[in-house]
Amino acid sequence: MNILFTCGGTAGHVNPAVALARIFQERHPDCKVLFVGADGGMETRLVPKEGYEIRTVTITNFHRSFKPKDIVHNVGTLINMQKSRAQARRILDQFKPDLVVGTGNSLPTQRDRRRPGQRSPGPEAPVPSLLPHCHGCGVSAYRDGTGLPPLPG
Repeated sequence: MNILFTCGGTAGHVNPAVALARIFQERHPDCKVLFVGADGGMETRLVPKEGYEIRTVTITNFHRSFKPKDIVHNVGTLINMQKSRAQARRILDQFKPDLVVGTGNSLPTQRDRRRPGQRSPGPEAPVPSLLPHCHGCGVSAYRDGTGLPPLPG
């Protein structure tokens, strides 16, 4: 089984993803894991320290201002949105995940979950995803109803 973890933004997104990856690999030693995060994000430092491979996509934020420099930045962000989608598609096509687990801030990879060879990201059998929501008062998981494989254990 190939499991792709999308994470980033804060250690609060990265560390739960690493913990889940360890659980999957403890219970399924043949499981392959790949992380995806933002270029230059803290995940590019944290994930390799834990012994996992990480690939990156180009992600920038929107500035909430109409100052000329912020408008220019936001145009760049729109361009990066298209670039990151293509990068995510390439990663998905190469790794061929059986499951995508998103713990934060790699939306292009979470959204474009087509199986290799599938032309559009429509409802025709996308890669199953699990989006754990880890905030202080326990963990809840959002499953997308695509026939998610049984969780380990």
